[in-house]
Amino acid sequence: MTVVRLYEANIKRLPNEIGYLKQTRMLLLYKNDLKELPKDIGTLRRLEFLNLDWNQLQHLPPEIGMLDQLKTLRLRNNCLTSLPKEIGKLKLLESLRVAGNKLTELPDVIGELKCLNELNVFNNRLEQLNVNVCKLTNLRILDIANNRIRELPLEVAELRNLSRFFRNGNPWDNPWTSHYSIPQLLRRLETGKNSKNLWYFKRGFMVIGILAA
Repeated sequence: MTVVRLYEANIKRLPNEIGYLKQTRMLLLYKNDLKELPKDIGTLRRLEFLNLDWNQLQHLPPEIGMLDQLKTLRLRNNCLTSLPKEIGKLKLLESLRVAGNKLTELPDVIGELKCLNELNVFNNRLEQLNVNVCKLTNLRILDIANNRIRELPLEVAELRNLSRFFRNGNPWDNPWTSHYSIPQLLRRLETGKNSKNLWYFKRGFMVIGILAA
């Protein structure tokens, strides 16, 4: 595997010539001072692992969607307020970590990442969990802790492969949302999906409350 290590190098800007590294499969750029990525990042078509943790990125270029071999994308502790819709083109992506940013929502295209088994959005500003996350049936690890989420989509019950679900640190309308084990939580949500006696629905979301058995 061709690995390019440029981490902890006080890099403030990547030159367009980064596009010449076309055989690179792993690119390590964490702990620099990058505020943006050049468009030529999209020419690294063999890239499988990209680590951009601990930079100052404020946005990602649309060309990020051209990295169609990418399996791991790490963007923790940057300044991102949104993810581009082109991220939905990363069909082989297995792990997406964007903890410690300023995201207020996840794009609808998140549901197109069918190979994703890990999604970490810890410590952002999410006010709801995009219901399209519930289409990621291969998801095993989901971290939505330390956000501003008050309710869960009932469709979370479809995530039957979940083995780790971190959700503490949110202002849940009902405390059992964070205290239940994963099997208990999924059963409770499944009951909600099948029940005709839910207390309240709003745009396909449930205000977490007592469900009919």
